[in-house]
Amino acid sequence: WFDGFRERLRERMPDLRRVPAGSHVWWWSSREELMDELTEECRRLWCDVDYFAPASAPGKRIVTIHADLHPENMLETDDGLLLIDFEYACVTHAVHDLAFAINMCCDEDPKRKWALIEAYLKASDYPAGESEIEALLFDCEVAFLGTHVGPLELWIGHDSPEKWLGRGHAYKP
Repeated sequence: WFDGFRERLRERMPDLRRVPAGSHVWWWSSREELMDELTEECRRLWCDVDYFAPASAPGKRIVTIHADLHPENMLETDDGLLLIDFEYACVTHAVHDLAFAINMCCDEDPKRKWALIEAYLKASDYPAGESEIEALLFDCEVAFLGTHVGPLELWIGHDSPEKWLGRGHAYKP
């Protein structure tokens, strides 16, 4: 369902042609006004980095994500949680929704984060031992820090390109 949209974006923004399917870029893809207004240099740097990509198999899975997974977009029903507001949905690494959810829904409580990741792994038929939970939780924390409050956070690139470019170049390995 996402392939046609992704191809249209790639036609409009050639830098996106080299961006892999699981990139952080796709989490932001439905916020086209931000992408359109990036300077060419910002967009090139933003598309080229991949050092915040997940290392764990569950984090690397290419899936449809909600891309705005926070408590206000979750309704508790008798049958469980119901997600609403899919305007930012896209296809990318699973870690992006998990990272956003654990940082928006778990009140910085390590036990709640652990429980969410453990439940996700079990529901996805992945091993859910201590090492697997730690690996995916690490991927989530790195993804969130890198793409929502760190060097790849697109609002900064949009509002202050020079500042953002400096941060992006400083974090390149």
